[in-house]
Amino acid sequence: SAGGSVDFTALIGKLVFLTDDEALSCFSLIAEDDCGRVSEPLRLQVQTTAVDISVTSVGDAPVGATSASLTVSTRAVDFASNVGIEILDADGQWQPASVLAVRPAGDLSYELEFAIPDGNADIRARILYCEEIRAEFTVERCMPEFELVADPFATYAMIRVMAPDQATVETVVRRLMLYVDGRRGPVLLRDEESGVLALSGLSPNTSYTLTATMMDRPDASDFTPGQRFTTEKAPALPNSDFEDRKSGVVYDRLPSGGRYSQTEVAIYNWQNRESFSQQVPQKWANTNAKTFSTRASNHNTWYMQPSVFTVSDEVKSGEFAVCLRSVGFDLSGEDIPDYAQTGRPYLQYSPVVPHVACRAAGKLFLGEYSFSAFSMEESYKDVVDWKSRPRSLNGFYKYAPSPDSPSDTGVAIIEIYGDVGGELQVIASARTYLPIANSYTAFTAPLSYTRFGIKASGMRLMFASSASVGTIAEETASIVTSVDPVKGASLGSSLWLDNISLAY
Repeated sequence: SAGGSVDFTALIGKLVFLTDDEALSCFSLIAEDDCGRVSEPLRLQVQTTAVDISVTSVGDAPVGATSASLTVSTRAVDFASNVGIEILDADGQWQPASVLAVRPAGDLSYELEFAIPDGNADIRARILYCEEIRAEFTVERCMPEFELVADPFATYAMIRVMAPDQATVETVVRRLMLYVDGRRGPVLLRDEESGVLALSGLSPNTSYTLTATMMDRPDASDFTPGQRFTTEKAPALPNSDFEDRKSGVVYDRLPSGGRYSQTEVAIYNWQNRESFSQQVPQKWANTNAKTFSTRASNHNTWYMQPSVFTVSDEVKSGEFAVCLRSVGFDLSGEDIPDYAQTGRPYLQYSPVVPHVACRAAGKLFLGEYSFSAFSMEESYKDVVDWKSRPRSLNGFYKYAPSPDSPSDTGVAIIEIYGDVGGELQVIASARTYLPIANSYTAFTAPLSYTRFGIKASGMRLMFASSASVGTIAEETASIVTSVDPVKGASLGSSLWLDNISLAY
């Protein structure tokens, strides 16, 4: 008769022994032919021994990692099919973790990769074989590779994270805790995309030691190496309340408008005059040399008007404020025809309005200003040395637009300059428009620095009585003034300023 065979290899391979003692598995095999005859039982005994599984190494898991790995040693040939991982959660419960990969790591060794939860605390885990616990182990959290670069301002510091890849940069920014002189510092913002944090609560012109960690309960080894930095100074604006003054426009009995007759008789013996004895803020430049040029060919209030002067009757605090005014001026003003009265009531002024060639905004700024009456050219040296980076320009203002230009506004302009590749460039700027305000109103011009680590070397700060600031030709074309025959002047918008400051 033909013979037959039964292969028990697959079955025996499924036998699992989980106790410390040896186990004996018995199988009986009986054959029956077509005639119903049965053979004697064939008995098969399989002796199994315990599967030895040992953890030989556990890899650290950087904060932010989503997987961890370990290496185990075992003789089980079907290890990959029967292995499992569980993790102890925050509530003390064991939860299954996804086994992501099982890779041979040499004779009788395997490397396991498994999913781990987000966090920065060590992870307790255990390995299972055929759903039975075989070993426990701990995955220690560690910080990923990164470096910190500090860019200190006066009262805060921007901290940039440098790491091998963007994902690590974002993880570090999201979880990093900053310490200043050993104490945790407040983080004002976290920009994961650009990889920077803003450390606040600092004092100007002060040295600090910066360390950082991503661990919840750090010890000394969990901190980055200490690095020293010194914050910038916080210099104030010079004479920011305009209390210190110097001589401004001074002129005794300047003709105001044309001559006119006292009666209908053509005897033009009346001439209005105006005297000026003004002051301007010390340590600030202005444009009076242009709008009130004594080199004008025709000295008259129609052609010569001060555009910047201090005032004592309209102040926010203290004794003085400053007023900027848009005016018409002309260095080659035409002769003004005499005016004959036409009847009662006789005017106490000449109503003749001459052509005024130019208009200008009153400007107040830091630096120097010069004007050439011969060439009609002006020169601004309005970028002054400044070694700190303010966060904003602040102050108080009032504004009265010209009646013929009610939508006009004053303007505050601030620009911070720095050395970018050997070239002086604007690294932050703000332009704030100052609309109509009948009483002193607070304003702010915030500054934003987008270039990391570029220090300030200069500042431009200017106020103007009109938003239409520019060259003489541009201002003449765009600034609106209103003629006032009584005053014999072409006057526009007025801006009052007081208590100007920089915030750091």
